[in-house]
Amino acid sequence: MFRWENLLIVSAILCVIIFSYYMYKAMRYKKIISDISNVIIANVNEPNLTIKTIDDIYQISYQSNNEILIKIIDMSPKDEVIITNSGKVVINDDISGWKKSSKPNFVNGIDEFIKLKSEKEAIKIIVLYPDCHKIIKYKNESDVFVVEKNQKIDNIYYLKFKDLDEFIKKY
Repeated sequence: MFRWENLLIVSAILCVIIFSYYMYKAMRYKKIISDISNVIIANVNEPNLTIKTIDDIYQISYQSNNEILIKIIDMSPKDEVIITNSGKVVINDDISGWKKSSKPNFVNGIDEFIKLKSEKEAIKIIVLYPDCHKIIKYKNESDVFVVEKNQKIDNIYYLKFKDLDEFIKKY
């Protein structure tokens, strides 16, 4: 085989891998949106769902007594969420090895989600899909606490997907 033929084969394989990755990602988010939408539809009469997608940022909103805005974070159930301040949320994928000097894995779109305005008073929810190990909030550099179920942090509720059904029934 000629060198250019080998290069062509490698290029074709890379294209297939990249295409497969993006197709998997699209199907995964379609499933996530479907699962969350089904929970909302099961608990709210005529919810008037709006699904927004900007780059890798997925959000759902619907009307009930209040406007509910939902941001979705797709993560591994063994990872934990660290809230450093209202605009900085980190996914920690190395729980036992985490140090202050560890390179943070920031969640995209948190600032934009916080700044979203609505005509009615909005309830903002970040859904951790499908689950997470735990949710931690840093008060300052030395004080840390574990976020309890349905606890509001900086005007946002951080919910595991399994707790979404119960939360929607309340609101």
